[in-house]
Amino acid sequence: ASVQFAAAISAAVLVVHFEARSAEPEVEEGFRAAIAEAAELAGRHGVVLGIENIEVERSETVLRFLERLNHPWVRMTYDFGHNYLAGNLFGYDHVEAARACAPYVSHLHITDNFGRFNPARLGDFNLYRAIPHSNVAVLGIGDLHLPLGWGTLPAHDAFMAVTSQGFRGLLISEHDYFHYDDADREVLGAMRALVSAQE
Repeated sequence: ASVQFAAAISAAVLVVHFEARSAEPEVEEGFRAAIAEAAELAGRHGVVLGIENIEVERSETVLRFLERLNHPWVRMTYDFGHNYLAGNLFGYDHVEAARACAPYVSHLHITDNFGRFNPARLGDFNLYRAIPHSNVAVLGIGDLHLPLGWGTLPAHDAFMAVTSQGFRGLLISEHDYFHYDDADREVLGAMRALVSAQE
């Protein structure tokens, strides 16, 4: 239904969160099979499935999944903020990870944060989502969806790691509009500066 809806509204990409890899092989196989089946339908409608890296898993795990699946209609939705958090959590260089992801990327998501993972994210997801934004914003933890430039993400380096390899697709700001609705003009300026720096 999601693929059909994406096609009906002429969406180019349908994003699917990868989340954390399961320790149970049958769960992993079920996910792979579901994505492969959805990809066949997506291809018939001209919709790319963008598998998005999430902060609870290393981006290389998403890359391995894409390499194994090897489907022309399944690509990566690369999220800079998520990989910044994951890199600090798991101890890897998120800029180098961005460079490794670049050949698989269908489009980009960017927001800012402080690179400090929120451990509540690994618990009950419903409870995690119920935490008021003000509680985590004041602590500067987790996937804050801040406007670009408000956190410590080295956006220029990470963005160049992807675009220097030929990426020319969509760049989407996912800043939290409900909390930062007055920052749209500032975000637009920051994104234009980011894009123009690589031209």
